[in-house]
Amino acid sequence: MIMPFFQCSPLDDSSSQIRLLDLLPGSNISPIRCRLRAVELALARRTYEPLSYTWRSPTRHHNISMGIYIDGQRVTIGGTLWRALRALRHRCSSDGPRTLWVDAVCINQADTAEKNAQVQLMRHIYENGICTLIWLGASPQPYRSRAFSILKSLALFSEQHPGYSVSIDMVDALEEYATESQSERRLRRRLFIDEFRSGRALQAIVPLISEAYFNRVWIIQEVAVSQAATIFCGHHSLPWDTFERAITVIEEIAEFHPTRSLIKERRNFRSSAPESLLSKVWHARPFSATDARDKIYALLGLVNSDAPAIPIQVDYGTPPVDVFRTFTSNFLRATGDAGILAGSIGCRDPGSFTSLPSWAWLPVDSWTTSSPASLYAWDPESRNPQNFRASGTSTCSPVFDNEGKTLGLSGYEIDSVEAVASSMRLRGKFGLGGTELGAETVCAYLIWRRVAQVWPTRSYRGSNETTEDAFRKLVRPIYDREPGLSDEEHGALLSQFDTFIRNYFSFLERMPSSFVFVCCALRLLELSYRLFFLGLNHVAVLDRLSDILQMDERCLVRTRTGYLALAPTLTNPGDRVFVLEGSRAPLVLRRGSSARWKLVGDCQAQGLMNGEAWDEASCIRVWI
Repeated sequence: MIMPFFQCSPLDDSSSQIRLLDLLPGSNISPIRCRLRAVELALARRTYEPLSYTWRSPTRHHNISMGIYIDGQRVTIGGTLWRALRALRHRCSSDGPRTLWVDAVCINQADTAEKNAQVQLMRHIYENGICTLIWLGASPQPYRSRAFSILKSLALFSEQHPGYSVSIDMVDALEEYATESQSERRLRRRLFIDEFRSGRALQAIVPLISEAYFNRVWIIQEVAVSQAATIFCGHHSLPWDTFERAITVIEEIAEFHPTRSLIKERRNFRSSAPESLLSKVWHARPFSATDARDKIYALLGLVNSDAPAIPIQVDYGTPPVDVFRTFTSNFLRATGDAGILAGSIGCRDPGSFTSLPSWAWLPVDSWTTSSPASLYAWDPESRNPQNFRASGTSTCSPVFDNEGKTLGLSGYEIDSVEAVASSMRLRGKFGLGGTELGAETVCAYLIWRRVAQVWPTRSYRGSNETTEDAFRKLVRPIYDREPGLSDEEHGALLSQFDTFIRNYFSFLERMPSSFVFVCCALRLLELSYRLFFLGLNHVAVLDRLSDILQMDERCLVRTRTGYLALAPTLTNPGDRVFVLEGSRAPLVLRRGSSARWKLVGDCQAQGLMNGEAWDEASCIRVWI
């Protein structure tokens, strides 16, 4: 009889008991047989291997449930786990059983109380194991064998050439190999030069690091706390430390790639670097979770005792909406930092979280259009180079109403939004060949200038600078700008770009809006022809737009009294700009019902970011 969960004795609630799975030896075709036993976690230290894997495979036929025998009972498990157990068990009976900890089997998934208790032990379970077994799958994908071979070679290269990174310039680095024999050097040379020049190396590595496993939020903790870890892929294996050394030297793997994030978290944990729970949740937004609550629960074990305490109780009986709301309110109470509202749901589509208050944190995937797209005026690690403090040194004292669904903070209204210019993307279709300039950028930039009323002689509100100066400072990127780019250099670059746009595209401002985009695309095609065939001087600044403009996922707004700000894309004319206690940036609010407001999001308002308008005596209670 196939059972949804086998009959086993409950764990002792008064102690830190866990179950271990003894995987009995067997051939490749024999049934999988196991024994399950309860032990004290403290006494089981270094006697078992935790398994880290994905419950579901992107390959449909791999998700078919399969049967195994546990203490004589037939139990169904997922296809991915079944293949892992079959591959990892010892083949020879003389080797004895292989002792594992496997969440799907060692935790009674049907018992919410047990699941709550075991999840809180997860850090210690992986921390106390001999070696965590990372299972990527058993299917014989052709790239896997080549990828494992290349990664091992890259790790060796990293050891012998610290500080080098791998790209096309590997030829020079490889000339310095002096410890290998001639045949080994020829082999290594052929591997790196041929593979990287042709792109075959990345073609093999990218699919491997793009496996669904590396996007799971739970693996952040599982990898970070493990004493040691080994990656298994069919019959191939690779120590995690070897994988880590290889990944860190490949230039083409971006810093925000999940594998780089995992490496960073493991190093931070092992160095006991203090990071708050919010910092972990913030940086884990790109990772996925089948259960949305795990976007918080999966990271609890990574917070060390030196970080600010945010009380969170694991409870899978609590709806996700209440978990996110409680997390936000507990953070506000514990820290007094209203900057967390930068990551709130705001006026975005709540999806399945329809009852989530606009002020509540939503740890969604930051690579989707539903992400908060915060301006980083606030950062959980306080790494912002601008160090914005719109409310001075104040901290918030939150109060709650309506069963905790309505947030009350002290603050006041600064201004109302009068005009909005939609967001733009730096790259797009119909671009000027060989540059970053696209038709979308040109059209949006002209609209931004018009909405901002950029005139060289016009004074900006409440300051000695011009609207042109204010506009230039506002659009300068906070992050990812070129190191060492001074304000004067940035101003010169933006001036070059502005001159180019006005020289070649100013005629668009006099055209009907329905024709602007098409005419802009045609002008760009004309410029591309002149650039490559008629010798038009290349404008170097067009290759550096990301260094001088900050426009993605934000719109530009002008307030009634003349403030300029970068605001959430859902900002509308008539929305209000507030400064609230404990906030590092002004917040855009929209009037709701019954004297309540709805949060739209944070904004970067020129002339309001450093407490210029903060006046504690003017504060009133603002209900959101």
